[in-house]
Amino acid sequence: MKIAQWQVFPDRCTLTRGSVSANDIETVKVTPRVMDVLMYLAERPGEVVSTQSLLEAFWPAPTTTDHAVHKVIASLRSALGDDPHTPTYVKTLPRRGYMLIADVSADEPLASIPASNPASNPASDVPARRSIANRLQDLVTPRLAWLIGLLLTIMLATVSIRIRPEICESGQSKRFRQL
Repeated sequence: MKIAQWQVFPDRCTLTRGSVSANDIETVKVTPRVMDVLMYLAERPGEVVSTQSLLEAFWPAPTTTDHAVHKVIASLRSALGDDPHTPTYVKTLPRRGYMLIADVSADEPLASIPASNPASNPASDVPARRSIANRLQDLVTPRLAWLIGLLLTIMLATVSIRIRPEICESGQSKRFRQL
């Protein structure tokens, strides 16, 4: 599949553009979730895709907020080199959703671009680690983060109350009084 000048390789989670003959190829690796959202938008070029439909398609947990969608769209724009203020690929329609505005074609992938071999590229496992980190961030919703923070605060307050020395009527601690 081709989106504007980008050749899309969903199985490898990569986007490639440039000229093979001029040896000027740019390859961008994206997370599987970013690739899934790109393919979802590419199946509906020129259509408004709501944030809610993206949430239902890719984040089945009921506690997920639309912030997760915004983060994936921001990552997609970064990978494509798109500017949200003057979009070339993904247009935001406030309170409605997103629209892929670039040309989409079902071209065959470039045969001369070799598949990446993880054994030959030691840095190839970095996107996989980032993918796991992104998935963990998607799981930690703002509500869950708030709840964890509240529980930690309660635990710290409980511990500090238990280890605080008892205060005597005079305002001095028992240790002071015994000396």
